[in-house]
Amino acid sequence: MNFSFLIRVAAIFGMLVLVSVPSIIGQTSPQGTVTDSIAILSQKEYTSLDEAVKEPHKAYNLNLKDKQLTALPAEIGQLTKLRVLTLWSNNLRTLPTEMSLLTELQSIDVSSNPELDIAGTTVVLASLKNLHSLNLWNNNIANVPPEIGRLMALKILNLSSNKLTLLPPEIGNLTALEELYLSSNRLGKLPPEIAKLNHLQALNLWNNQLVALPPEIGLLLNSQTLDVSNNLLTNLPSEIGKLTNLTTLNLTSNKLEALPVEIGNLKNLQTLYVGENKLMSLPTEIGKLGKLHTLALSSNPKLNFGEVFTLLSQLSALEKLFLVGNRLEKLPDSIGKLIGLKVLVLNENPLSAEERERIKKLLPHCEIKF
Repeated sequence: MNFSFLIRVAAIFGMLVLVSVPSIIGQTSPQGTVTDSIAILSQKEYTSLDEAVKEPHKAYNLNLKDKQLTALPAEIGQLTKLRVLTLWSNNLRTLPTEMSLLTELQSIDVSSNPELDIAGTTVVLASLKNLHSLNLWNNNIANVPPEIGRLMALKILNLSSNKLTLLPPEIGNLTALEELYLSSNRLGKLPPEIAKLNHLQALNLWNNQLVALPPEIGLLLNSQTLDVSNNLLTNLPSEIGKLTNLTTLNLTSNKLEALPVEIGNLKNLQTLYVGENKLMSLPTEIGKLGKLHTLALSSNPKLNFGEVFTLLSQLSALEKLFLVGNRLEKLPDSIGKLIGLKVLVLNENPLSAEERERIKKLLPHCEIKF
């Protein structure tokens, strides 16, 4: 992972970018009781399989990370109460068939096992009807097998930091998915079957090679967070305007010259990052984003900021505005109309001392960073 890029994004765009690792959310066990992350974490965490096997009815959480395991012993099948299994950073190639006995398993992390047979692993896990979270981060995966479509109970799937160029159409079978993490791969496009993930709330595609988003993206009506930053997008489909439940849209570091007018339909959008693009203008419809409180327009020096600030004055909820690296020598008087603005970031702009003082007077209640 390029940590220098993360630091730059955090500093310039006011964002905190983290590697998302799936975590257990509230789930229902076969007996109908809810087992959530707090309940599981309150239980003893076993760090030895031998220790857990001695108390199989108490072993809900087994953490075998970084144990240099090349194989998982068959005794794992004795832990029939296991909810969470962490196998991060080992040398596993396969998972034993005895895993099918772990009928209450909800979350498994097999990330950083670069020689793992992903097809065989998927087949083994397919029998676990309560498996809701699967972490396959950093496993050197070049192809997702069609067997992935058999994990139909999954709510969280992390395939970040692999070598994926395509997703199989069977990904559409995961209709229970709520969070899908695909960052830091080599994806050039998404399959149209992505439209079947109608429960998806978070889709992370940061740092891929996407040149376009399919129109089917507009069918992900429950999406709240969409991150397609650091890709090769030159435009967005008009269907993006159908994602009316979006609260966060990250378009940072693409090749966008314009935003579709349909972006004005995102009535619940609160955060919009469009820094490091090639924007020439903003659609007037952006003034309809009544809940937008954070906007990043950094590194878009071709924007006509006289027009931009006229549009932004319509955004009554706007509190944070990032304009880093836009070659600004002067801001228009209309900046003073942003009376609700609390943070204005203007680093890396050639603003004179006199201009800085003028801006401060126009926005006396705003924290301004030069």
